[in-house]
Amino acid sequence: SNKDKLIGEMKNIIHSTIIATFFIAAVQGGLLAVTFYLLGIQGALLWGFVTLILSIMPVVGAPLVWVPAIIFKVIEGDFFAAGGIFIAGIIISNIDNFLRPYIQEKVGAIHPFVSLLGIFIGIYLFGLVGIVVGPLVLSSFLLMLRMFHEDYIKT
Repeated sequence: SNKDKLIGEMKNIIHSTIIATFFIAAVQGGLLAVTFYLLGIQGALLWGFVTLILSIMPVVGAPLVWVPAIIFKVIEGDFFAAGGIFIAGIIISNIDNFLRPYIQEKVGAIHPFVSLLGIFIGIYLFGLVGIVVGPLVLSSFLLMLRMFHEDYIKT
C-alpha cells in the first residue's frame, strides 16, 4: 500500500541520515585528532573525541574545536601549527558536503542530488535541523508524487 511505501521510505531516509551523521562525525573527529597529533598538540585523542561529539551538530560542530585551537596557536606564535589547523579545519568541515550525499545514496538509495537539494532547502526553511529534515521532507514529497502518478495519471 502507499502508506507502507511512505513509511518504508521515511525509515530508510532516517536510517541513512543517522548512519551518515555518525560516520561523518567519526571521520571529522579522527582527522582532527591526527592533525593535532602531527602538529604536536597535546590531548589530540581527547580533542578528536570532543570533535566527534560536537560534529553531530552540523556546520558548527567541528569548528568549535579547531577555531579556538588556531587562536591559541597564533597567541603562542606557532603560525605553522595555526596554518596547519586552518587547512585541516576547512577540509574537515567540508567533508560533510561530500560524504553525506554519497553515504545516503549507498545506504539509503537516496540520489545524491535529492540529498543535496534537500539539505539546501532544509537549511533555508528549518535552519541547521534542516540538514536532517530537508532530505526527509523532499524524498517523502517525491515519493508521494510518484505514488500519485502511478495511481491517478499513469494509464
